[in-house]
Amino acid sequence: MNKNIKIMVNDEKVKYRELVKLFLKMSLPEDSDACRIFNYNLRSKKQEKRAIKHSTYVTARDKNDHLIGLVRIIGDSTYEHYISEVMVIPEFQNQGIGKKLIKSTLNYCKENGFIKIFLTAAKGRESYYSKFGFKVTKYNVMKITSENKEIGLNEK
Repeated sequence: MNKNIKIMVNDEKVKYRELVKLFLKMSLPEDSDACRIFNYNLRSKKQEKRAIKHSTYVTARDKNDHLIGLVRIIGDSTYEHYISEVMVIPEFQNQGIGKKLIKSTLNYCKENGFIKIFLTAAKGRESYYSKFGFKVTKYNVMKITSENKEIGLNEK
């Protein structure tokens, strides 16, 4: 890994503008699995700022302190952690930064006495995360997005 890259655990400097820059640098096609997992099309500035306040970030920053990668953790900060985003901008990929981000995230969770750590992997990336101990579960992940206007209406 590049010596000029620093990994910051529980980085409280994360700002909305730099998240937007990071998302744009990821250059994800709108129909990609990653875009569907992250729901980029449903995000707003107001909600993103609120999400920043209620998330824990493990970040990778370059020598100029620019955000080049991150892991976003949500949960109760003790027993259950959900890794909702893992990203490293393309020009810094394949340099071990993602690996360092995941390892630092898992150490953070261990230090906080976790019981479960969840992760949604993009299709085809399951083997990458299995190297860190993640296993595909027998349970299906279910979700509701704000696009669904019939939330709770199908209950009988």
